[in-house]
Amino acid sequence: MTRIARHLLLWLALLTLVLGTSAAAQATPEGTSLVNPRVTAQTVGAGDSAAPPGVRPAGDDTTWPQVTGERLVGSPTTKPCVENIVEDYAFKNTAYGPDENFSGRYQPPKRCPGPWARVVATISVHVTGVQFDRLGDIRLGDTDVFAYSTAEPRGDGAGDVTWTKSKDITDYTYLLMHRQKLSFEIGNVVTGPYDGIFYGSLRLSFYPVDSDNPVPAHTPDRVLPVIREAALSSDTPVAEGEIAVPRDTTSLTADLLVQGHGGCDEFWWADAPPPFPGQCGTPPYREAQVFVDGTLAGIVSPYPYLFTGANGPNWWEPISAPQAMNLRPWRLDLTPFVGMLSDGAKHTLSVSMLDWSAQSGNDFRVNLALLADTSGQGATTGALTSSRAVRHAQIVQEVSATSYHMSAHHQLVTTGWYQVPGGPKVTTRVRQTIDAASRQGSTSGIFDSYDFSQLVHQRTAGDGAKSTLAVSRDGHHARLVNDAAGWVVADDTTSVATRNGRVVAATQRADSMTSKRESGAYVSREVWSWADLSGACGTTRVAGDNGVITKDVETARCVWAPTGLPPSG
Repeated sequence: MTRIARHLLLWLALLTLVLGTSAAAQATPEGTSLVNPRVTAQTVGAGDSAAPPGVRPAGDDTTWPQVTGERLVGSPTTKPCVENIVEDYAFKNTAYGPDENFSGRYQPPKRCPGPWARVVATISVHVTGVQFDRLGDIRLGDTDVFAYSTAEPRGDGAGDVTWTKSKDITDYTYLLMHRQKLSFEIGNVVTGPYDGIFYGSLRLSFYPVDSDNPVPAHTPDRVLPVIREAALSSDTPVAEGEIAVPRDTTSLTADLLVQGHGGCDEFWWADAPPPFPGQCGTPPYREAQVFVDGTLAGIVSPYPYLFTGANGPNWWEPISAPQAMNLRPWRLDLTPFVGMLSDGAKHTLSVSMLDWSAQSGNDFRVNLALLADTSGQGATTGALTSSRAVRHAQIVQEVSATSYHMSAHHQLVTTGWYQVPGGPKVTTRVRQTIDAASRQGSTSGIFDSYDFSQLVHQRTAGDGAKSTLAVSRDGHHARLVNDAAGWVVADDTTSVATRNGRVVAATQRADSMTSKRESGAYVSREVWSWADLSGACGTTRVAGDNGVITKDVETARCVWAPTGLPPSG
């Protein structure tokens, strides 16, 4: 019997448990935290391994690497100081106990003091046996700096499934400059036939600064955790936290990570109302909303994640879907609120889902952190002047027993001003827009697209004159197709910023993946490309055939280059 045949038989046997839902949802019942809050204090950093290596189970020596096209964008030329935080830590029953996730005391590397040109977190994981895909993260203090899901091991005696993933965490330099708790987590459950234990290693790479590799200009001055791993459900529809921002704050963004879990909301993008046979009977539209002291401050549609167990793991072997192994947060600009938040008092930030009624066993997980820039020139003054939005997203639907069409649109515009002592009055206007569309047919499949854009426009006023100070535009496009042949997934982002009429930053990233059945085999392809304002660029091409990597090539050839400027108003 072939390996694929054995794998299919295994999944037929498990069908009553899986029910077409990946285990990232199955692992977490309603209202229960994904990770065990109980941790053990250990000392890590400065190259120390703080936990004894895990013992790999005996079995086939074959390894089956899992890959993704997404790579780091560019690289400093300085030699990094590498800190091995932990090696082969065993994640057994770490979701709800009795086993514990890794936790230790992080300390900045003495031989490579910050700030740095770049800091990179890298995880390497291997697992043997039968197991679901699981969720995990790396946390500094109470702030998530790297969220991810795992591969789903094939469980057919073929040996280890292995993968390595890196993320640029330079934006969290403020946290990395201070001693504090560090957590490395995978919420695993070992029970019955699900015997797979994840063994994980974590290292941090610190790239020193020199004349050719400065501290990135966009690195935030402060990072403030607000909401940690909250579960929005029918019992808890709102998550909130209190925060006092620095009094000299001049810009403020929110990193919001929101993920759906459960049979309905992990696959919310496949939903549809009756009479069309949808997943749970609601439109394929979800929207997370951020409020500041009860005023709507940000809107975003959750990313349509496809974890490595989605509709069976063979589709995602050996290439995982875009963002599955790097769950990137949305970055929402809250600068219009700086004037009202910089008063020294505590303010409430909250997150909820628009017009969402959770079904039993479903929830949305939320993490929220603020990133602030400060002036060092004394207390900022100012005010929020307006927050304008249609409270409900405009959703248009056409439904029949054999087809379903939906389009949705929602826009929020916030405006506020601030002023530092002795400086001009700066007015900031932020416009966030969501556009979504879904076309489903009983025989043709699912065709979804979700677009988000954020336009930030700043003007200064002084001596009776107004001038444009800065303009930035961020755009994100996600496309998902699931038909009889398999999957097509696209994930594209563009960011352009100007200051005083000059482009100061521009990046583009494009990720396109297909996973198909061809002559009975699972065949996948991915092309990931990036380019920035400096002219640097790169392309990664990966390919797989029945779980085996057949291509993994990185080149410096540009597929495209950044073009276009954001509008002036």
